[in-house]
Amino acid sequence: MMTTRRWLTTATVALLATALLAACTHQPDDPPIATLTASGTVTPTPTATPTPTLDPEVAAAQGAILDVYQRFWAATVAVLSAPALEPSREIEDYAYGDALGHVYTDVLTYWNNGIAMQGQPKLSPVVSDITLGERGMATITDCVDVTDWQPVYTATGKSAAAPDQATRSLTTSTASVIDGRWMITNSVVDRATPC
Repeated sequence: MMTTRRWLTTATVALLATALLAACTHQPDDPPIATLTASGTVTPTPTATPTPTLDPEVAAAQGAILDVYQRFWAATVAVLSAPALEPSREIEDYAYGDALGHVYTDVLTYWNNGIAMQGQPKLSPVVSDITLGERGMATITDCVDVTDWQPVYTATGKSAAAPDQATRSLTTSTASVIDGRWMITNSVVDRATPC
């Protein structure tokens, strides 16, 4: 009759033999090999998860979209830092449709009220839902931080910011292919959704 200790030793040896046999016959396409831990339990060996590769065309589009988005914001910051009845047209190189209309509306509103934006916003854009082709489109989600980009009255230098306004807001923009190049065609700030 076999004692408990002897039975555990025999079981452990059998498990080790099975694991060694599996290791010797492992092929690259086989499932992961089980390993025996010091406590005598069998655990599967983790496998490395392959890193997904981005299609080169999609990667190129993503880079172009982020570039035009950054340039759109740089031109917006410039034009709102000195609002004028006849503002710089540089924004038209990066914005089209609703996005362009919103910027020019803001410029006119600020000019009429003697307000200018001072400083720089902090951006952290993420591009998603890219569709390639002549009618390409993509979504850009950003958490825009305006802590260091604030409206002031140009006559007094006093703040023109609305009270209790969030300094970080979710901004969703659309980039579209217009005449063969990416442009920002819409940009909506959701002030009710801080991020």
